[in-house]
Amino acid sequence: MLFHTLLRPLLALSLEGTVNAGAGAAISQEIAALILAKIPGNVKEDAIVESLTTDKPFYEFGPVNFTMRVKNQGDIHVQPFGAIQVKDMLGNKVDATIPPTNILPNAVRKIFITFPHHLLIGKYTAIIVASYGTKNQPLVGSVEFYAFPIRYGIVLLVVLIVLLLLRKRIFKAIKMMATGK
Repeated sequence: MLFHTLLRPLLALSLEGTVNAGAGAAISQEIAALILAKIPGNVKEDAIVESLTTDKPFYEFGPVNFTMRVKNQGDIHVQPFGAIQVKDMLGNKVDATIPPTNILPNAVRKIFITFPHHLLIGKYTAIIVASYGTKNQPLVGSVEFYAFPIRYGIVLLVVLIVLLLLRKRIFKAIKMMATGK
């Protein structure tokens, strides 16, 4: 059975505004809630991922923040579900769950997703593994980013250089300890 969206205010509460006699401006407040109801009828479920981005192309440490922009081109609200699958250069995969978010018809919605891992090294590819609608239509998109803990790398490089420069002394000391001289 096909459904159609009906959007109606559930509650509308108005508060009287106050008028400043000198300025002639008024301030009023209204509170309203929407009900997303489905009623029988022909519908068009159509959504696309406009973009999947990270807040920067290079990370020293995680977490990595993704922004997914989804455009609803249909005439019914959609709610994408699934995850962003992050794959490292060795093929290991870890998922970051997409939070439930309603996207109204003819609207674009930013969805923020966090990949919480802290220590990252190398090239990573993030692929959307998600769908929407009653027919589980797929959403597609991907982004690449790089990560390397520069401070840890510098410390490791300094240690290696010191060991390289002192290798003759170290081997000489080991030889003296082994022979007892």
